[in-house]
Amino acid sequence: MATNDDIQDALTRHQIFVLRYAKGRENEAAEFIAKALRGVLDRLEETPFTDNQARNAAIINDLYLYLIAANTTYAQEFSVEVARFVDYESRYMAKVMNTKVEVSFTDISPVQARQAVFGKVMDIEPVRGYTVADALKEFGEANARKVETLMREGILLGQSNNEIADAITDIIPTQKRRAQTLARTVTNYAGNTARNETIKENADIFEGYKWVATLDSRTSLICASRDGKIYEIDDRNPKPPAHFNCRSTISFVVKDEFDLGADIEGRRPSKGDKKQDVGADTTYSQWLRKQSPEFQERVLGKARAKLFRSRKLPLDRFIDDRGNVLSLDELEIDDDLFI
Repeated sequence: MATNDDIQDALTRHQIFVLRYAKGRENEAAEFIAKALRGVLDRLEETPFTDNQARNAAIINDLYLYLIAANTTYAQEFSVEVARFVDYESRYMAKVMNTKVEVSFTDISPVQARQAVFGKVMDIEPVRGYTVADALKEFGEANARKVETLMREGILLGQSNNEIADAITDIIPTQKRRAQTLARTVTNYAGNTARNETIKENADIFEGYKWVATLDSRTSLICASRDGKIYEIDDRNPKPPAHFNCRSTISFVVKDEFDLGADIEGRRPSKGDKKQDVGADTTYSQWLRKQSPEFQERVLGKARAKLFRSRKLPLDRFIDDRGNVLSLDELEIDDDLFI
């Protein structure tokens, strides 16, 4: 197997571990948010709203501060766990490279990796421009504001304490999903940032990095369009996560002189019309073309799948330079392409 394929195979399979690890963080996040909101309900039962406006305002403020404090504690615990994960990822990257590449390799220190993960801003909506700490803080504040609004509106509408409690109970499933999404996304961000720092530290060995998406029906258009693309080592170039719930990762691409066995093709897993391994250099676009029309439509939708099958549009034509999925109108396609 070629060195690049060997590295991609190791990192792709390791990504399965990362996603399983992220699942644990998701469960913890869901448990936290449910516990925090149940705490609000318990406090409301002990200290219900009355006709006294000043008293009600004090209760709302106390519950808002309670949620902020709970989120601060969770954010600190989550950050400690992510730091441990980053340390592990740093060691794993060194293990992969020292095993796969027969050349002097510079390990990155856990401190360096942590500084990159927690010090840099993320480039994904809706937390673009936020650090990990900023994103966790904003989530907590948004959750507290949501509960505060429900209580104020309930009092204004003359709702009973039970009705206000029911309104708060109703948002628990949604807030749990949001907490899970944030935990999963930050975990993937941390893992890929650690990989990127490893690449930057060994720029004399690496040609760049390759975007590796998951070959299945759940992969987003943006990740599918970037799959297999090799990017130069530059912090301005895109890296996973491309969006919330992103499962993509990056693989190291060593320079030609270090790519031993380049004529021997590696494999990567896929799950399309059937579950099978395909060539390591197979891109999402190439793989999708071999799937049934029904599967293509599940991924792209009927109109885009028809355009894709016509071969007049590659996958990356459905995405703009910022990674946003274009509408069919924005594609400015002639009507006869839909015939």
